[in-house]
Amino acid sequence: MADVIRDAMEWLADQQALHQSRVVTYTRGANSVALTVTLARTQSTQLDGDGRLRTTYTGRAYLIRPAELILGGSLTTPQKGDRIADVNDAGAAETYEVQPPGTGQPAFEPDAYSKRLRVHTKRVA
Repeated sequence: MADVIRDAMEWLADQQALHQSRVVTYTRGANSVALTVTLARTQSTQLDGDGRLRTTYTGRAYLIRPAELILGGSLTTPQKGDRIADVNDAGAAETYEVQPPGTGQPAFEPDAYSKRLRVHTKRVA
């Protein structure tokens, strides 16, 4: 029996790659690769002083296909400290560093079927 949810997630990832993506340069040390990514935001939810949940946006996230992340000839996963060179809507260069959104949290998260990774970053330049 077909997995309709998995098929829908694959279709959505394909559509976003076609219509809602940009190319960035992903770097680790001396190795780099051009990746087609979809932009997202990293959000954090915390209790405020009144006991209410507050959601804040703490950085940019990039949705990438794991199969495209090949550095130095080897398939890899994102690591804290990796860099992403991007260009903003005004045409200015920006650099983001892979960082977990909070203490004890991962720097990236796969979707339910590991078709895409949400890579958490913070702007460093």
